[in-house]
Amino acid sequence: MSADDSKPFLSSLAHHAADPFRLLVESVVDYAIYMVDPAGTISSWNPGAERIYGYQADEIIGRPFTSVFLEEDVASGKAEQAWQQVVSQGRCEHESLRVRRDGTQFWAVVNISNLKDVLGRHVGFCVVTRDITERKQAEDALRKEHDLTSAILGSLPGVFYLYTGIPQMA
Repeated sequence: MSADDSKPFLSSLAHHAADPFRLLVESVVDYAIYMVDPAGTISSWNPGAERIYGYQADEIIGRPFTSVFLEEDVASGKAEQAWQQVVSQGRCEHESLRVRRDGTQFWAVVNISNLKDVLGRHVGFCVVTRDITERKQAEDALRKEHDLTSAILGSLPGVFYLYTGIPQMA
């Protein structure tokens, strides 16, 4: 690498060194972290958001926040309700289905917080999303197993005893 080739790299390092919080947010890949401006437009997008939602930053920045909601949630007003809750209460947390760029759906815990500048003026919202699809699938499997066990036990005639082992004699 020549001295001229290293200038953009060194400039990037200096930029991140000057803003360690930006470095922190850009290092997170297990959570989608992005900002929505007061008009409801996505204004920033971290690498975690790219991984979880499938959009590159330049594909999603400038689009409405509803771009990651299911169409039926937008049509039914659920997206607008979440927006109104965060506007009125300053924050909102919920579990819901979200949609990726490729159209696949995933379960997410979404936290939305009001953002204010140093003078206390509203400047937008911070959205943090965590993919909980695996947890929801495990809960569903446990629920199905429980339902099956209950159905089997409920169909047995008379009294049912469950032995977990042979008692030891002293």
